[in-house]
Amino acid sequence: MGKINDRLKTPLKIVKIIAEYEPLYFAVSLPQIIVNTFLTLAAVYFPKLIIEQLTDGQSFSSSLTIILGYALALILLKVGGVILRNKSSLHAAMFSSKIKKSVGYNSMHIELSDIEDPKTRDIIRLAGRVADLTNTMGTIEGIVSDVIAILGLAWIVMRLDFLFILLVLLTLTAKTVFVRIEYLYTQKSRTMEAENNRNGDYLNHISYFNDGAEKEIRLNNLQNWFMKKVSKYRNTMLCIEYMEYKRSAFFNILLAVLVGIQTFLLLWILSKRYIGGIISIAEFTMYFSAVTMLSAQLSSVSDKIGRYNGQALDINEYNKLLTAVQATNDTEDNTDGSCPAPEKTEIVFHDVSFSYPNTDKMVLEHISIAISDREKLVIAGANGSGKSTFIKLLCKFYRPTDGMITLNGTDIWDIPNDSYFQTISAVFQDFKNFSFTVRENITMSEESDSNAIEAAIEATGLSECIERLQNNLDTYLTRQFDTEGIELSGGQAQKLAIARAMYKNAPILILDEPTANLDPKAESAIYMDLFNAAKDKTTIFISHRLAASSVADKIAVFCEGKIIEYGTHESLMAQNGSYSEMYRKQSREYI
Repeated sequence: MGKINDRLKTPLKIVKIIAEYEPLYFAVSLPQIIVNTFLTLAAVYFPKLIIEQLTDGQSFSSSLTIILGYALALILLKVGGVILRNKSSLHAAMFSSKIKKSVGYNSMHIELSDIEDPKTRDIIRLAGRVADLTNTMGTIEGIVSDVIAILGLAWIVMRLDFLFILLVLLTLTAKTVFVRIEYLYTQKSRTMEAENNRNGDYLNHISYFNDGAEKEIRLNNLQNWFMKKVSKYRNTMLCIEYMEYKRSAFFNILLAVLVGIQTFLLLWILSKRYIGGIISIAEFTMYFSAVTMLSAQLSSVSDKIGRYNGQALDINEYNKLLTAVQATNDTEDNTDGSCPAPEKTEIVFHDVSFSYPNTDKMVLEHISIAISDREKLVIAGANGSGKSTFIKLLCKFYRPTDGMITLNGTDIWDIPNDSYFQTISAVFQDFKNFSFTVRENITMSEESDSNAIEAAIEATGLSECIERLQNNLDTYLTRQFDTEGIELSGGQAQKLAIARAMYKNAPILILDEPTANLDPKAESAIYMDLFNAAKDKTTIFISHRLAASSVADKIAVFCEGKIIEYGTHESLMAQNGSYSEMYRKQSREYI
């Protein structure tokens, strides 16, 4: 019963979504239903009138009047139908554009823990098909139009014999069973396609555009290796599609046989009644057309219901996307950046433990640490020790498995996202610059503060590099949008990401391996500049290299998800433990 209710509600959901994004679509789509219904019924009734005129000895001029009236009506309706379809296509394109923006916007608001799940990516991929929702609405409109026409045709047919209705329903029942079976297979193959397309899109993007792998592909002769992977993906897709075509062909052949039998019985019965004088030749023509068209309309409805069942699955995926986003929106205040940042920032991890979703292994265990306002904390440790995960939890990318993180005494998960994210600037180990201008990469906004930009690029040592660019701050990165775009070196790209974090001017600054692409001496120099620029901020440095540790207020050493040492540089050096050993090994690199 619940599934039936869901199916009945789905068309209403579709209407609601289209009405929300492009309400004018209905102003042109609904008249199409009237036009299509009239054309169907007219095709049955008007030929009967004309034949009656001709066989009853009426004058040619009388018949011509009906013929001209019918032709004129057809021309007007056909022209009107073309205009309505064009208008409908325009509004459908406008709806598609708006809904694609909605899917993109909502995808960017899903929690990171969800977006990294392949199942969520499949949902987004399938939800993207909702942009074609007007096709689904067109299917619904077709069903409504067909049903109205069916009622009119059934009324005509039943005037002669209810037996014809039973004959049509027999064929329809078989067709409905076929459609239902195809629908069940469609659900299964659709999931397979989404998973395979996710892999295929990646492979296609690499093979078409190389996507940063151009050097590796050419230097290591990877073309054939990649093509084998692409071929495997394409062969899998072809197998899925072949099975769908094969199944569809089988059912269509069975249906064709049934329609042939139905047509034979129909002509046989009508012929006997005409010979018996029960019906005239005009009525013979009308009833044959009516039953044939009734069968076609019922078959069309069955087809459209089957098509609708497949199309309606997209709305379910879109709703799943909205549900996932709603869970995030519940912690957002939609202030558009208007909430002031707090005057002080005291961060405390209260016995925090964490394991990634769908795993039992604890990546962090019993982390308890307090970071005072404006404190400079260095988090050190080998790769895989839990440093970056610590930052992900602080940034609300993941919820702690156990324990709590507070900002100024409030659980960070009780603080609206919009407000909380204003307090944090960050440069991550896997930072991302965009194919926009240098200015936009720093400000991430259409508006900018020239003095703040200058201060940010000065603090990161980018001034000389930007002055050499042809269009200075308005130079594009990459050639995606500008043929004169430039490619930054790894170190320059990293400095630009740091400049973006400095420009945001949030009270908490997080630098997760921010200088991995810089040489040790350059790294040491930029850390000193960053310390000076961030003197009024609570700053957290994450690195397995210790260029900043000697001037930091506190140092926390991570190992296998635990804090094994904590204190000042001097106190940890005096302990002669892990930190002391790491620092002495690295110190010669900065001399």
